[in-house]
Amino acid sequence: MPTSRINGFPKFTAALLLCLAGCVMQPANDTALESRLLGKWSASRYIGSGTWEQSTDLRPDGTFVIAGVLRNVQGASSFHASGSWLVRDGYLTFKIAQSDGPGDFTQIERRARIVSISDWELVTSDGDTGREQRAWRYPK
Repeated sequence: MPTSRINGFPKFTAALLLCLAGCVMQPANDTALESRLLGKWSASRYIGSGTWEQSTDLRPDGTFVIAGVLRNVQGASSFHASGSWLVRDGYLTFKIAQSDGPGDFTQIERRARIVSISDWELVTSDGDTGREQRAWRYPK
């Protein structure tokens, strides 16, 4: 009898670990993702000969506000955008109502697939280019 308990233990452990890994790797439903996304996030990346930095505040009422700066050899220029956001089928969608920013913010709608989200990091894949993007949560 003790042998069957020992033999069953690795199977149970493997099944439990597989289940836990599936919970971490599988995207949650859209409502749960929206709840985890609430708050302020920062992102930056190199573009050409400069850097692009922004903060994004995702609010509970479904609105967002972006404030950012583009720095290059010509100096720094700030930009802002606002509108509404939602998660549908695992994609984060921004509907931009107002913007004074360059490039990405001139389109009316932006979409990114949510790859992963933790308490401090958000990884998305751009809906147009497929390029991976990362953002980090501001401390609460």
